[in-house]
Order: sequence, then structure tokens, then C-alpha cells
Amino acid sequence: MALWDKLKWVYYGKRRNWWYRHFKNCSLPYPYWSEKRDTFEWVYYDKNRKEFETQSELYEALGDVCSTGFIYHYRSLSYLRYKEEDKKVYKVTESHGHNFNEIVKAVYDYPETFEIPKDCLEEYSKQELRYLKKVQNYLRLIGLKDYKVSKEMEELDRKWEIIYEKEKKSILDRIKEWHYEILEKRLIKQEKFIRYENTKVEKYADCYSMHIEKEEVLQAMLDGTKDYRIFPYCHSSIGTRYFLLDEEENFYALIEFNEEEQIPFKDLTEDKVNYKIHGDKTFKEYKKKLFKQFKETTKWDEKEFTEDSPVLYAKFKIVEKFTGK
Repeated sequence: MALWDKLKWVYYGKRRNWWYRHFKNCSLPYPYWSEKRDTFEWVYYDKNRKEFETQSELYEALGDVCSTGFIYHYRSLSYLRYKEEDKKVYKVTESHGHNFNEIVKAVYDYPETFEIPKDCLEEYSKQELRYLKKVQNYLRLIGLKDYKVSKEMEELDRKWEIIYEKEKKSILDRIKEWHYEILEKRLIKQEKFIRYENTKVEKYADCYSMHIEKEEVLQAMLDGTKDYRIFPYCHSSIGTRYFLLDEEENFYALIEFNEEEQIPFKDLTEDKVNYKIHGDKTFKEYKKKLFKQFKETTKWDEKEFTEDSPVLYAKFKIVEKFTGK
């Protein structure tokens, strides 16, 4: 490490100790908000290591204190150096993270190749798996590709390594390092803007999600034999757009409601619905199940759902179809 780098490290250490000096006796994580740095942290002092420890998440701070934590395995594209070839190549490999944010970041960076091995699924909760699946499918929907280092960055990396491997660095080498650092920051910023300025996000910004449990119902909505949806009335649905998804978070279509009729639930008649695709033998059986469903979904409302409660019979058109699985 160069003298200047050592001086910077010492200065940073002393400044950091000054920031956290009030927590010298805190052996457990203390919730600290720094107005000056606009940062929230959990801070405690490790007397064995004689230094302050900070984490942004409480579970990580307590995990450090209690010597415990999480591990999540996954597979995705990686940029690795192979000794026998003496060059870096892209290859799908197994990796892991120690918090859920790291896994979300892996999906964000590698939406095309990210996957969780079947023997590692038990490391995740059902809620986490569903979240990851939907995020990954959405990122694929908007066309986000796996992150790959640009040729310019690869060339810059090669130049870095030439200097790094030298036992002694000249003044010219130091100047080159400084120059490469500036170029690297500029390239990273440029490449991030290219990756994250995605116009499809704006296109789908006001869309909601509609999960269809039964495959027969989903297929009927896609082929046009079912072009309606019935809701407990809350507000108009005209112009509202929804993604149609199955229970596995696969995107199938984008629909938009363009017609609607508000009626009391008791006035819902057989000619308005295709109850057979829901697996019901009679309209009476279908309506009984629908009433029970609406009663359950509205149980926290101020008014109890009854036969006289208004429902919205809304028709939709398909705006766009996707590949689904």
C-alpha cells in the first residue's frame, strides 16, 4: 500500500472513531441516524477487536453479535478467470449470499440466468421465492439482459492488471493508475445509465397485477371466451390496466377495462357469466362460491358484504400478449 493510501486509511479510521465516539460502551447494536451523512445504521463497539461495527440492517448486526446468519445459494452468470486459459470468461456458476438483498441484487444483475437449485429451495421462504420469481419475470418482460462488462471496461481492466502485477511502481505508473480510475468511474456511470434507462418501465408503470389461479380461466381470458371480471364495487375500473399472471408469477397478457356495469350482487344473472370454466356444475353453485369469496375479501370493510352489496361487472380488452412461461 502506498504511503498516500496509508495516510488516507489512518485519517478515515480516526474520523470514523470520532463519528461513533458516543457508542463506546454499546455492546449491543444502537439505532443511529446521522443527519450530516443522511444515513441510518446500527452501531456497536467490539471490545475484542477494539473497533466500531456498523450494519444497515438489524438482523445483520445481531447476527454478528450472536455469531449467526443466513445463507442463500443460487446460480447465475459469473465473470471468472480460468488459470489454464489465463483469461476471464462468462460462465453460469453456483454462488451464494448472506442476506436477501444480495439475492435480489443477483436477480437484478442476471435476470436471464438466475436460478435456485432444487436442493437449495428450502433455504428460502415461499414468500421470498414468489417475490424473486415475479421480479425476475418482470425484468425479463421489459427486456433487461444479464450484466456483462463492456469491451472498453475489459481493456481498462487489463491495463490495471499490468500495473498491479509490478513489484515496484514508478511515478508514471501512479499517474496511469489515477487516469485509469477516472476512466473507470466514467465508464461505470455511462454503462449504468444505458442499463437502467428502460422506457418499458414507464410503459407499464400504472399496471396492476391480476393472478388467475385456474389454468382454464386464464386460457379463456386469453382466447376471448371470457372477457369480463367481477369485483366488489369500490371505484370505476375504466382505463385500469392489469397484468394477467398465473400462480407461478408468469406474465401472460396486459388487459385494460373499457366497459362496466354496477349492479347488486343478487342481480348477477346466469347469462353474464361462463361458470363452467370455474369448475362449477351449476350457476347457483358458482354464485354461492363467489359470494363467499367476496364476503371474505371484504371482511375488513366498514360494511358487511350482502346480497344487496354492489358489484362491478367489468369488460376488458387484451392490449398485449406475452409468452408466459
